[in-house]
Amino acid sequence: MTPLGRNVAKAFATELSHLGLLLHGDILLQLGSGGENLWLENLLFQHKWLATPQWNSQVTTVACKLNQLPLDRNSVDCVVAPLTMEAFPAFQKPLDEIDRVLKPMGHIVFLGINPISLWGVWLRYARTHCYGFAHGYPKSVFSLKRALLHRGYIQCHLNSFFYIPPFKNERLLARLEILNEIGKMVSLMPAGFYCLVVQKFVEQHPDFLLQSKQDMLPEPASALFKPICREKHHDRQSDR
Repeated sequence: MTPLGRNVAKAFATELSHLGLLLHGDILLQLGSGGENLWLENLLFQHKWLATPQWNSQVTTVACKLNQLPLDRNSVDCVVAPLTMEAFPAFQKPLDEIDRVLKPMGHIVFLGINPISLWGVWLRYARTHCYGFAHGYPKSVFSLKRALLHRGYIQCHLNSFFYIPPFKNERLLARLEILNEIGKMVSLMPAGFYCLVVQKFVEQHPDFLLQSKQDMLPEPASALFKPICREKHHDRQSDR
């Protein structure tokens, strides 16, 4: 891992370390691998699975396409997508597949690149970046959030972080560490990354509540007690 990638991974780990009370459960699924995956240590899950397009004996649990997951419906408690959405064009986003495997009330964690930052420019125009020679497609967090809200998700956390530009010089990176501290108060440039956490909200209706509501409904009136509306007939003779 390069010094730049290590700094970004540490920033991801710091960002998720504050969400330990929110993110916990049985099964966590991460789409893609980010080097050493430092942020997974802070997440309290019994099983942590990594799905990658290519097999890596050290980290891979499932080798598959990230928009075609070989998992059952409602089988995962949390899905982590570190720089995953940026690898897909708009018409191939794996949101529907993530929604399929995620349990009701489960969480999705998106760690993405801000498209209007220097990192977004670097992803668009650099010849080599975190996806090798493949194209990168930076996604706006607002468009991603809007797509999730239409699917019935609710926002739990949203934050922008990491103000260091994508420089590869290790000495320069060390000097620019102060930008992360200053950027929390004021910054001349947008943050390079964002963290969005959403929850799959599903309304639950226990059986006893449904039965109680049905008991409260009035029974249909019998034919004997049904109200009858009669038309009034004016007697012309009485008018005379």
